[in-house]
Amino acid sequence: MRHGPWASPHSWRPADAIVDVQHASCAVRHLTPTCAATWGEVQEDDQHALVADDDAVAQTWRDFWGVGMLMGGATLPPLQTLPIFVDLKIANDAALPGLTEQTLPIAQTAIFVGWLVSALLLNRVMEVFGKEQLLVAHVLGFLLVFPCTVVVPYLTAGNLVVFTLLRFAHGLLLNFTALQSIYVQERMPPGRKNQALVANNIFYCLTAIAMAASCRDLTQHMDWRIEVLLWCCLPPTLGVLVAWPQWWNILTSLPAAARRALFAKQTGKVAVVPLPSPESEVLPEPQKRQLLALSICFLACGMGFYGLNYSAGQLSPDIYLSCMLLHGADILGYLFALTTDFLGRNTVQGCCFGAAGLCLLLCSTGELGSAAPL
Repeated sequence: MRHGPWASPHSWRPADAIVDVQHASCAVRHLTPTCAATWGEVQEDDQHALVADDDAVAQTWRDFWGVGMLMGGATLPPLQTLPIFVDLKIANDAALPGLTEQTLPIAQTAIFVGWLVSALLLNRVMEVFGKEQLLVAHVLGFLLVFPCTVVVPYLTAGNLVVFTLLRFAHGLLLNFTALQSIYVQERMPPGRKNQALVANNIFYCLTAIAMAASCRDLTQHMDWRIEVLLWCCLPPTLGVLVAWPQWWNILTSLPAAARRALFAKQTGKVAVVPLPSPESEVLPEPQKRQLLALSICFLACGMGFYGLNYSAGQLSPDIYLSCMLLHGADILGYLFALTTDFLGRNTVQGCCFGAAGLCLLLCSTGELGSAAPL
């Protein structure tokens, strides 16, 4: 006989209600411990989730300060522009007769050649190693290359070939620029990526201004080797310690990742990527035009930034002041970049490129050494 609300109205009797109550009481009595245990598991899972959320937030802040600010904002200016200042001292160092004002531009060029070579290899390297591994490996490279840069020239009497090779190795490590930027964008929460990059780049400009001012005044008579070690080795080391307290585990995982990649190559166990069809290889015309415009913009930005910095002495005899003013103008540009969320990227970029072109044209009309270019 069926009881309860599922029973047929013709078969249910009032006396059956007593049986239903007894059955329900037994069910509750047996299920109460199970429900309590289940509720305890739910509470424990919630606590674990809260702890995981707190850890994720803490790691995001470590990524922002360690990778974004210290490894990006504080490390990149010395890597990219410090050679402009230290080469002035190297050229006047009597112990380095092979490194002069005429030969040092060759070594400076080697930095960008090395950067180009490493950029061609970056995509393949990122298939083998994670970004954290690569960033830690680059910092380790800094701690090897820059001590050699300040020691080896004095052992070789300033041999230009040796110094150029050291600068080439310096350039190989400059993919650090793209890696830290990509890593910060991936680690920041949605809606905060643009703000994080703007903050990192503003800190970059402030560091570059402080470095130029220091080289002009504070450390003008300091040994250039101490400057290189302080500016190029200390900030990235602090960045690694802040971002990844478990940095040793990341470092020791590099050989294992390399062995896995080598084993996969030897055994042929490589993921097979389907070849694209001929139709998919051809970009639509609108995308081709956008890609061409983007490439020109990147070329203009790179040539403008590095060209102006490494030719700061052509704008004014005071190379330090020129660099400070150039990076001060960059701060205004990065602040303007915050408006892209509501003005649009095309509008902001168009205005910035137009203003930059006008300023460069006006600079070209000024007499060298006058206040007009400044």
